[in-house]
Amino acid sequence: MTDIELILIISISLLGTLIVLYFIFALSVYLLINHAFHRPQKGLSGLKYFVPEEFSDIECKHLSWIVNNNTLDGVLVTSRNEEVVQDKIIVFFHGIGAGYEAYTKEIRLLALKTQCPVVAFSLSGAGKSSGKKFSGIYPSLLETQIILNQLQLSPIGQNRDIYLVGHSLGGFIVSNVLTIKMLPQVKGIIALAAPNNFIDVFSDVMHATKALKILISWFFHIQYRKYAKITTAKSISYNVVPTLMIHGTRDRVVAFTNSGQKYVDIANQHTHIRAIAYQGRGHNLYLTPDSEHALHEMLVKASQYQKNRKSQKAAADNFFNQIDYDEIGQDDEEIFTLISEMIVKE
Repeated sequence: MTDIELILIISISLLGTLIVLYFIFALSVYLLINHAFHRPQKGLSGLKYFVPEEFSDIECKHLSWIVNNNTLDGVLVTSRNEEVVQDKIIVFFHGIGAGYEAYTKEIRLLALKTQCPVVAFSLSGAGKSSGKKFSGIYPSLLETQIILNQLQLSPIGQNRDIYLVGHSLGGFIVSNVLTIKMLPQVKGIIALAAPNNFIDVFSDVMHATKALKILISWFFHIQYRKYAKITTAKSISYNVVPTLMIHGTRDRVVAFTNSGQKYVDIANQHTHIRAIAYQGRGHNLYLTPDSEHALHEMLVKASQYQKNRKSQKAAADNFFNQIDYDEIGQDDEEIFTLISEMIVKE
């Protein structure tokens, strides 16, 4: 064997080793992030999550439905106004982190603004719903389909037009569930900060290079098969249902360039789609700008206290006890007026 042949063999071996190590690294990070999407979504301990009974201007009825052997915790919220709409119902879907109780104030505002009943469920493994783990990204679409089928057959949803509203993962769910199966009762879709696909979300979290994004895409297709091909842009284009897409241009969780901008572009080609880009707004754009900023700052500090809660118990308890929920929970009236106008006029 000549020196050149030896150098060539060593070089190929080193390159092969680097490729294998890069693949193992990519797979490890992918599985780590994927685990975060599947672990139980019970919210941040120490935070207060509002319940409908705390508000005197709404009525609530707690629901409990069995889906895929899990008991889902749900609620039916209606305005105490005597002129509640009888032929429409809103179904709200939450994002990752907690169940529907993380959005109780928003669910209440939807009911008051539209005068429509609002149904919300925590998906499997989220909030107070049973399940050892969260249903996950694409399984949540199948779970949602079951929820909507049950709703159509129940006295609550029978003979009512259904309007789907969701934030973040919930926005992805409401935008794509009709791709799994068309539901004629669904007359409108409203999605806030909805990802176009989760390959982009994972890639952004990992600050992925083009090569790494290709690997992430491959992992997705191996794990989820045909469902990994689903994208919000395609779904809302083909599902000819009146659709409102709302996205912040400074969303740090679901990048505007990969999602919101796509919706703006396709809205120019489809009359049933309206896409609104809010300049300078972030992921929780249903809040006022000041409130969204305060929430972000609070969550950054809260996560730090969570990591060191045992060693800083007194300081952590003091921090959580002094959270100003009015400051971090002011809803943006303009956003909810837009949502209301779409539902009421249809």
